[in-house]
Amino acid sequence: MEAWLKSENGSFRFPFVPQNIPCSDSYNIAVETLSNGNEVSYYAGKGLRKTSISAHFPADKDRTYIDNDDFISPDECVRIIDSIAQSRGEIRYIVTGTGVNMPVKIQSFEHNIIDATGDIHFTISMIEYNPPKAQSWTPPLSEEDNSRENVNTKNTAKTQEEKKREKINTVNSAKKKVTLKNNRNNTKRYPKTYKTSKKENVYDIAHKTTANTRNYKAIKSINTNIFKGRFNVFDDIYTIKIPQKKTVASYQPKMYNPILNKHGASANRSRYYK
Repeated sequence: MEAWLKSENGSFRFPFVPQNIPCSDSYNIAVETLSNGNEVSYYAGKGLRKTSISAHFPADKDRTYIDNDDFISPDECVRIIDSIAQSRGEIRYIVTGTGVNMPVKIQSFEHNIIDATGDIHFTISMIEYNPPKAQSWTPPLSEEDNSRENVNTKNTAKTQEEKKREKINTVNSAKKKVTLKNNRNNTKRYPKTYKTSKKENVYDIAHKTTANTRNYKAIKSINTNIFKGRFNVFDDIYTIKIPQKKTVASYQPKMYNPILNKHGASANRSRYYK
């Protein structure tokens, strides 16, 4: 069995282990007085553990009870323990073969010479070492900082509004481009006449000349001298007129505005007929 004190300032092994190694645990019990004068008590946490060691530093190495082969004079023992006691960090108190192994701080170190043997008798009182743990802390903002924070918040909100406005402008610009494209398509001029062939139908002719089969009615309406009755397939070769007014526009899907949450204007679907 060995007894040790270890710290950043050095280590010290006691010459021998005393028979008595006391340790005491304490508990914090809070007592409060009620409005009616009665007192109540409750558990408020565990206190720091305390321990001590009492023995002597022998003046010569011929004592049979000395466990440490490396003999140190009593005065040197006092100097080493005094240096360890002044350590700012943790001091580890260890007694091998027992459950004593704890971080401590030395509260007191009493030592004196009692008789002519030259032995120095001592008592070391120790308390459990539990350093404070730092926690993060943010200082409160001053009035100037609060005003600056409010300005930053307003600027952020303004920036978000500007982004929303930019998205709306982008969608509107895309809609304008589609409208202009449809207008260009609607004002396209087609050939004035077309020479048919046998077994050719009016739907194919409308698609070839106006790029839209739905214009077949407009073609029949200005060629009444040829389209007598309800036939749509030619049985001979004819030269027919092709309308030059606005034709039916190609189908354009409705545009969806995710910001305004509603559909944009539908594509231009003006008919040939007035």
